[in-house]
Amino acid sequence: MTACTKTFLFFTWHHHHWHRSVSWAETYSSEETNMWGRPTTGKYVTCQTQYFCSDCGRTKAEAFCGCDKAKADQCAIHRAWSEATPADKQLFT
Repeated sequence: MTACTKTFLFFTWHHHHWHRSVSWAETYSSEETNMWGRPTTGKYVTCQTQYFCSDCGRTKAEAFCGCDKAKADQCAIHRAWSEATPADKQLFT
């Protein structure tokens, strides 16, 4: 039994303390046009996130999310990943 499994009489239930983290991220540029039809370049970030239990280490439900670079720089879980990951392991395209 793990710390997240509780048993009382004949009932067993799981109570995990889920936290979200980034397991992979990519920064890329994309050509766009502005409202006057002029080409501009936008920077975007795609992250692969997953939930993990801080007590037993179990993981669940990986998902992808994406946003522009300015918003990603404000995102707490993306900032934590980029600070913990060396620059040569981060993807920039």
